[in-house]
Amino acid sequence: MYFVLGIYFAKNRPAFKVLHLVVASLATMPFVIYLIQGKYPSRFPPSVPWILGAMLFLYGYYHLAGAVSGSKYMEWLAAIGRNSLFYLLVSNIIIFALKSSGFYRISPVFASVLFLVVMVIIRHLNGLIRDPQREKAQAYGIGQFEKASP
Repeated sequence: MYFVLGIYFAKNRPAFKVLHLVVASLATMPFVIYLIQGKYPSRFPPSVPWILGAMLFLYGYYHLAGAVSGSKYMEWLAAIGRNSLFYLLVSNIIIFALKSSGFYRISPVFASVLFLVVMVIIRHLNGLIRDPQREKAQAYGIGQFEKASP
């Protein structure tokens, strides 16, 4: 069901509609009622409230992502998304190399600073192996980057 809704939203890119909000709220309500009663719906096998429970959150996330994606201040985040496998691989290598130091036990502040340092290192490495202007042009279909035939 989420797959079909995803196709609809990807194809039509609907703006905020009260009808969509009401449907998402009604779909999430049984899950919330379970939580208020101090229970959880069945996960195995998945029950209808368990499957539909995230609909309101996903609808909100869809609009939040649309609002954030238009911001020029979020371009760095889009670059991480375009190269997510590279960021995942290199960050795991760095984290596993540093794990024996016990950095995660020192303090949350130290771990946060280390996270920022790792991200800066990965961004620099990514800049060394990628051509961001070419990737941006290809993403938007600008320019000709194919090799000329002889």
